[in-house]
Order: sequence, then structure tokens, then C-alpha cells
Amino acid sequence: MQRDIKDGPQVQMTCPYCGAQEVPAKTYLYEDWITSLFLRVIPMRSIWCQCSECSKQAIIKRMSWSEVCSTPDESYTGVVHRYQSGIVRVLAAISPVFSIIPFVGLVVAASLTLATWRAGSWPRAISLVALVLSCATTAIVAVSLVIAPAGN
Repeated sequence: MQRDIKDGPQVQMTCPYCGAQEVPAKTYLYEDWITSLFLRVIPMRSIWCQCSECSKQAIIKRMSWSEVCSTPDESYTGVVHRYQSGIVRVLAAISPVFSIIPFVGLVVAASLTLATWRAGSWPRAISLVALVLSCATTAIVAVSLVIAPAGN
């Protein structure tokens, strides 16, 4: 995999990490290429900005690179987000399946809820649903284990 980085304009943003309001941020276009036999085959592009207060990078969603370059003076508050890794998104998507497994589902759902807590996007919502379902499943199994020996 090869990566090209292009510098972009400076924009104003509210940092999702440190919470600084309307701070200047430098933008970058990361272009990762999947290669085959040393030839660039598939491009994967993502737009990032770096907070001038905390120096952390956040991802810009729902905007193209040309829009970022043509409107540098606008505020980018609504489109700048914390990055969620691919593994966290995949695990969050399948976490409702794990929620039907008592105890194991509870551990998976709780860890995913912690991992996605500050993101505020769909992985967080799904992991919260999985946490509620796994709590219910684990509680039902735990109560049945307590009641079952008493009935004998």
C-alpha cells in the first residue's frame, strides 16, 4: 500500500478531541493506494484536519476535497469527527449477534460501548443497543441458573 499526502487550506473547526471552539486547523488529503505488482490499482481517499490546540487529527466526512479547497473560510464544525477504526465499526455492526450469548455478549458489548462512547455515530448507537440486549440475555440466564437448582 502506498500513501500520498496533499496539503490543503487552513480551516476553522471545533475539535472533537479537546473541544476547542473555532480553532484553525490544517487540512490534508490522504490518498492510500492498494497496489498489485507495484501498480497502483485502487485509491482510497480521506480528508483529515489537524487541530492547532491539541495537534490531534480528525476526519472530515460528507465533503469532497474540492469543496474543502474551495471553501476554506467556512466553519467545519458539523463535518469533523473522531475517527473510528474499521475493526471497531465491524465489531459494532455484529455486536447485536454477540448479545444473544450470555456473559460473552455482555463483555463484547460493554467493551464496544466504551470504545465508541465519544464518537456519537452509528457504532455507538448499535453498541448501546447490543449492551441493553446482552444485559437482558445475561440477566435471564443468571436468574434461570439461580432458580433451577432451587427447584430440584
